[in-house]
Amino acid sequence: MTSGFSAWVTGSNAPRRPWRRLAPCLPEIGLALALWGLVPPARSAADRPAVEEIVQRLARQAESFWKDLPMVTCKETVVQAKLDARGKRLEERRTVYDYTIALAREGAGIAIQEFRTPQQEPPGKPKHSLLVSEGFSTLVLIFHPHFQPSFQFALAPGDSLQEAGVLRIQFTHREGMSTPSVLQTRDGNVPIEWTGTAWVDAHSGNVLRIQARLKKPLAALGIEALNSDVAYALTDLEGSDHSHLLPQSAVIEARTSRQQWRNTHRFEAFRRFTVDVKLQLDVPD
Repeated sequence: MTSGFSAWVTGSNAPRRPWRRLAPCLPEIGLALALWGLVPPARSAADRPAVEEIVQRLARQAESFWKDLPMVTCKETVVQAKLDARGKRLEERRTVYDYTIALAREGAGIAIQEFRTPQQEPPGKPKHSLLVSEGFSTLVLIFHPHFQPSFQFALAPGDSLQEAGVLRIQFTHREGMSTPSVLQTRDGNVPIEWTGTAWVDAHSGNVLRIQARLKKPLAALGIEALNSDVAYALTDLEGSDHSHLLPQSAVIEARTSRQQWRNTHRFEAFRRFTVDVKLQLDVPD
């Protein structure tokens, strides 16, 4: 199983499903996501080594992210909005979760599983179909050494390696290479092309923000647009001797010819994930 960034839609009459599972998405078809991108501008000879050095630093940050994220839990607030054709909200539901994510190697890939325990839920059932989105907080893993060979990276036009405090790094999937994540439908996995940009602190190499969108509509699936905007920041955890790069927010937008949705995820109050273990020794008389 490759790492997944999933989204699906549930209706007012749809059965409740655990968020930690990938599932069919839209009422008429299945939806899913993957990591691809647009063809980047050509690098100059002077910029190439410096860009590659930045990407190597991003790889180390992504490895740290992968190691740190399974160790933490947090409060996640999710606002699901159904919009009309003009972007006006038809319905909005807010839910607060205890959120934990588990990342682990699985064969040739990285398996991602999210666990959400509702703490505050809106009353009643939704009146409209709502988008359920998960996995987007791990978008930074496109820079992980396991996934980097599948991508090309380039400095965005107009950015200077010598002058900027924040750099924009564009990423694009390499033709013929495996995808680090796929769209799961009823008929199987579907790779999805993305165009994307990451905002990176030029001094620390920390990813500050990643925006990704579909390179072209998925006409066969009825998906006209799918956008994500994820923000990251260094976060201090009690008992840790260093700061951790963790997600702060994720905004997901999806649109078909008939419907559109916007989900907003907020992550806060991070803390170490711990498990209480109690052992009891029975001594025979």
